[in-house]
Amino acid sequence: MINTAVRHQRTNARPWRGILLRQGLPVSLGIVLIYLLVERVGSLDNDQIATAFGSVGALQWALALAATGVSFLAVGRYDVVLHRILQTGIADRAASHSGKTAIALSQTLGLGVLTGAIVRWRMIPSLSFVGALSLSLTVALSFIAGWAVFASMVLLGHPLPAVPNWIPMAVLTAAFALVILSVFKPALTLAGRAITLPPLTGLSRLPWLAAVDTAAAAAALWFLLPAEIELTYSALLPAFLLAFGAGLICGTPGGVGAFELTLLALLPDVPQSPLLAAVMAFRLVYFAVPAVLALFALLTSSRHGAPRSTPLRKVYDCDIENAPFAEANLLNAGDLSVLNGPHGSALAMVARRGQSLIALGPTLMRGADGFALSQLNDHARNCYLRPFIYKGDARLTCAARRAGWAVRLLFAEAVLRPGEFNLEDPRRRQLRRKLRKAINCGLDIRHAGSSLPIAAMTDIAAEWATQNGGERGFSMGRFDPGYIRTQRVYLAYVEDQIVAFATFNINAQQWTLDLMRTARAAPDGTMHALVTSALQDAAILNCPEFSLAAAPIPTTARSAETGAIVTRWLSCLGGQGLYQFKASFSPSWRPRYIASPSRLGLILAGLDVARAIHAPARIQTSGRDAHNHYDRIRIASTGPTCDREGEKAARGLL
Repeated sequence: MINTAVRHQRTNARPWRGILLRQGLPVSLGIVLIYLLVERVGSLDNDQIATAFGSVGALQWALALAATGVSFLAVGRYDVVLHRILQTGIADRAASHSGKTAIALSQTLGLGVLTGAIVRWRMIPSLSFVGALSLSLTVALSFIAGWAVFASMVLLGHPLPAVPNWIPMAVLTAAFALVILSVFKPALTLAGRAITLPPLTGLSRLPWLAAVDTAAAAAALWFLLPAEIELTYSALLPAFLLAFGAGLICGTPGGVGAFELTLLALLPDVPQSPLLAAVMAFRLVYFAVPAVLALFALLTSSRHGAPRSTPLRKVYDCDIENAPFAEANLLNAGDLSVLNGPHGSALAMVARRGQSLIALGPTLMRGADGFALSQLNDHARNCYLRPFIYKGDARLTCAARRAGWAVRLLFAEAVLRPGEFNLEDPRRRQLRRKLRKAINCGLDIRHAGSSLPIAAMTDIAAEWATQNGGERGFSMGRFDPGYIRTQRVYLAYVEDQIVAFATFNINAQQWTLDLMRTARAAPDGTMHALVTSALQDAAILNCPEFSLAAAPIPTTARSAETGAIVTRWLSCLGGQGLYQFKASFSPSWRPRYIASPSRLGLILAGLDVARAIHAPARIQTSGRDAHNHYDRIRIASTGPTCDREGEKAARGLL
C-alpha cells in the first residue's frame, strides 16, 4: 500500500488512462465468458429455471436481504480502515457511507476501480478525483488480498478437487511473509516506488472484513437455493468464494459470466437449472437492491461537507523560541509532526514509524501531560498504531504509569548551569586532560556566526558518516545545510583547517548539543573543546540551562530496570562511549523514559525507533534561517520546567 495522503496525489497525472488500459483485458475476457454463459443457459430448460425462481419463499428473500445487509456493513469498513491508515482525516461515518455506495454501484456497473473513484469523489468533498482513484485502487487491492487469504483458509478446511492444496498454502505463506515484513521492514522499494506496508493491526483487519463480507454474501445465495438443491453451506462456501473472485477479477457488471461459469464448474453434481435460478435471485438481492439504494444516496449527496480533522500536522511555524526545551528545533528537520491540542496548540512532537506512533521527548505544552497522553493514545488507536513515549520526562511518564502503561528507565539527560560551570572542579579532571591534549595540538575553537563554511563542513560530515556507518536520524539531527542554519555552530581548526564542528539547538530556555562531527585529523579532545567553548559563551549570554542531550544509561545501571530484549536493542546505539563523554563534564542527570501500554509495545516500538534512527527518512528542512537565533536568548519567564509535585513524582519513579 502506497503510504501517501490521498489529497497529495499529483493532479496533473492521468492514472485513469492506465486503469482503463489495464481493465481492457479482463473486460474482453468477460465478454467472452458472457457469450459462453449464454450458450450454456441456452442448453438448459428455461421453464425449469423460471419455476425454481418462483419457488423462492418470502422467508428466503428476507434472510438473503439480512445477509446482504451484514455483507455491506463489512464493505463500508474497508474504506474506514484505509482512510485511517492513510490518515486522510475523513470521518468514519462519511468513509463508510461513501465506501458502501461506491462498491454497491461499481460491482453492479463494472469497471470497479474507475466507477468507485467517481462515486467516492462525488461523495467526499475534500477528496480530489486523483485521490479518490488512488483510494479506490487501494480498496480493490486490499479486498483481493483479504479475499485470497480467507479463501485459502476455507479451501484448506474444505478442499475442492479442482484446486491443488499447494495454491492456498502458497497464498497463506505469502500472507505470513507480509506480516513479517510489516514488523521488520515496513518500508519497501518496488520498481523504484516507495511503498509502506500498513501497521499490523490495520493489516489484520482486511482478511477479517473480507471474511465477513464474502461469508455473508455466500449465505445470501445459500438462503435462496430452491428446495430441490441439497447443498450444505460449508460445501457451497469454497465454490462461491472462487466464483466471486473470478467475477471480481473479470470486471464485468456483477461479474456476469465468470461467476456463473465458475460456480457451475465447481459444483457439477448440483442441478444446474435450479442453481442458476438461485443465482438470478442472488443478483437481484445482492446487486440490484444495493445498487438502487446507492444510486439514491449518490444523487442526494452534496459536494459541500465538513472539513477534515487534522490530529497531526507538519509545522515549521511552531513557537520553538519559547518551547520548554531546545530540541523542539528537531521539527525543522522535517522528520517529526506535531500532535494538535486545543485550538491548534502544539502538544508533542510525534512520528509515525512502523507499528508505532512515537512521542519524542517531553510535551510542548507545560501542564498538559495527561491530556497529551490521552490524545496520543486516541490518535494511535484510530490509526491502528501502538502509542509509544521515547525519552519522556518524569511528568509525562508519571501520567503514563498512572494509566497502566509499561515504563522503563533507559536514558538520562546531561544538564549543566552555564553560570555555575567551573573547569577547576575536581570532578572534571578527565575533561581538563582532554582539553590540554587538544590545546597542545594547536586546536583553535571559533564560533561560526552567520557565515558557515558549508563545503568544508560537508566534507567532514561525509567522512564522519563513512566511518560511523551513515548518518543517524529521528531523535537526533542530521547534517543538512538548511537544518544547521537553524542552529548555533562551533568550528574546530588546526592550522586554519577545519577538523570538526558541533551544532546546538537553542531557544529561550536552553541550549542543547546536537551534531558532533570530526575528521580523522581532529586531535583527541576536540569535541570536549567545542562543547566547553559553547558552554562559556552560554554563560556570557545568560543562558539558563545547557543540555548535552540524553544518553543511554550504562547497562549495569539499568539491568534491573529493563528487559533483555530492549537492552540489546539499545546497545546498538553505542551508548557507553556517549555516556562517558557527557559524564566528563560532571553534569546533573535527568531521567528519561520509554513507555507503552504493553511490554509487547515496548519491543515493537524499540524496533521501530532503532530503524528510524539508523535508516532515517530523507531530511526536509523548512528553510527557516535562524543562525542569529542566539542573539534572542533570554531567561525564561515561565519558571522551572518541573514544580515540586513533578520533582516528587520523579523521585517516585526512580
